Amino acid sequence: MSTVGYGDLTPSSLLSQVFTLFYIFFGILFVFTGLAALMSTAFAPIVAALRSVLELAFPGQKVDLDADGTPDVEAPPAAWLHYAKGLLPEMVVVVAVQVGAAQGGRVWGRGERWREDPLGRRAPVYNR
Repeated sequence: MSTVGYGDLTPSSLLSQVFTLFYIFFGILFVFTGLAALMSTAFAPIVAALRSVLELAFPGQKVDLDADGTPDVEAPPAAWLHYAKGLLPEMVVVVAVQVGAAQGGRVWGRGERWREDPLGRRAPVYNR
């Protein structure tokens, strides 16, 4: 919704500055929250699968309270395990998405090269 550029295009009048301010807030409040909800829905099955894998790897301990031979409740796990089961799957998905995004076009086979400008700064050159 907004960019940091060279300043060649800037709102000059007060009305255009106010419009740009509201446009940026609109983008942050509505567009990015909608995008976050969409991504959450898209990655929910992956997170659920990772949680089920953790549940299989670290099953809860069943407790028989009334001594009838069938478990009545599940004992709570240690605090670290409880929080790991809740947070670790989402952290794995977030890190995987961040690493994939950091790889840029290389993940999708576009490749990436670097070039140096006359001042010695490196800039990416993408294969199209």
